[in-house]
Amino acid sequence: MQILGADPVTPLIVTGRGLGGSIASLFTISLLDNHISSWNFRNRPLCITFGSPLVGDKKLQQAISRSSNWNSCFIHVVSRNDPLPRLFVTNYMPLGTFLFCSDSGSTCFENPDSNLEILITLNKVHGQNQGFDSAEYGNLVEKLRRKTIFKDSSTPTIDKNNSDSLAIGISLQLQQTLRLTPQLLQEHDININVLETKIKKLEDFIQKKTSFDPSKKLNEMKRHMMVEEAELKPQREGAAFRNRWLFGGTTYRRMVEPLAIEWLEEDSTKTKNELNSTSKKKVEVILTIDSCFWAHVEEAILACKELKEVKDKEEVLNKLVEFEDYVYGLLKDYAVSPEIFLRQSSYMSWWKDYKAIKGSSYTSKLANFMNDAGKIKLYGLGAYDFP
Repeated sequence: MQILGADPVTPLIVTGRGLGGSIASLFTISLLDNHISSWNFRNRPLCITFGSPLVGDKKLQQAISRSSNWNSCFIHVVSRNDPLPRLFVTNYMPLGTFLFCSDSGSTCFENPDSNLEILITLNKVHGQNQGFDSAEYGNLVEKLRRKTIFKDSSTPTIDKNNSDSLAIGISLQLQQTLRLTPQLLQEHDININVLETKIKKLEDFIQKKTSFDPSKKLNEMKRHMMVEEAELKPQREGAAFRNRWLFGGTTYRRMVEPLAIEWLEEDSTKTKNELNSTSKKKVEVILTIDSCFWAHVEEAILACKELKEVKDKEEVLNKLVEFEDYVYGLLKDYAVSPEIFLRQSSYMSWWKDYKAIKGSSYTSKLANFMNDAGKIKLYGLGAYDFP
């Protein structure tokens, strides 16, 4: 933790070679899991390994690769001649980004299953008995630096009639960078066309999965992306999913709220009384204006549950009283939809718990309103005048 607090802007780089690289990966996972609140986009740890064996099974690989924040923290540099990264390909799965290197350049694929296919193919072609000096990674890194300045113009023979750019790119990467030529693969009973087709399907699946669908509305697409990310992010065993709903809802609100700025500016000339009058007339079709409302409701539900566990109840009770005042202010301005009073709504679920905590004798502006079904009915008709 002293390292984390030394310079919050400078990223922490964890690195290792061979088995040290595997330890570096596990250490980075531990950092992400135990100190997740300490990281932001700029100072997240970056794990760079050189020729390290695989460290996790399918479940770990899925947990890491499906969270873009975690997956981007791992870069594995692998030489085509190094047998160590291929040591556990029958039991473990790749995670993070793999940079496959050779004397002629480097290449990488997005899909972890594509990386696994490359490792398996290299293992079949070269086996585990090939001599390799791990110090050669220094030379590979230096050659990569030179490649950024001097472009190699040599290209292998490929099918010029193939108009599929993805297929051509995969063929170039396999044959030119990794030297997995048709002749070499044929010697080991591997059909390069089958290998290229398989990797193309895997890579094509990734591209289609992450592509933006123009037929969907912007808000719908953002909501889908946010929910999917929240559902697939790494979680501790038994973590409460309700917290993820709350944080996911807040994230969605932060994405969508700026889109309403123009609408708010257009209505800025109207007085508060005019807005209130308009809302009363159209109460049946109004939407809840404050986009934070349902996030606040979820926070209030969690606060009610907290009262059963925390020792300092005063602080939690004060938060709930503040929420009361907030809700009553929205109701008074006719700024919330009457749909919040539906029996199965989250708001009514909160009110039921809160009423049980406060007791039947509790009185407040909101309690006086909520305990009178007639007032709620008049609100739904736009006919209730708040005192």
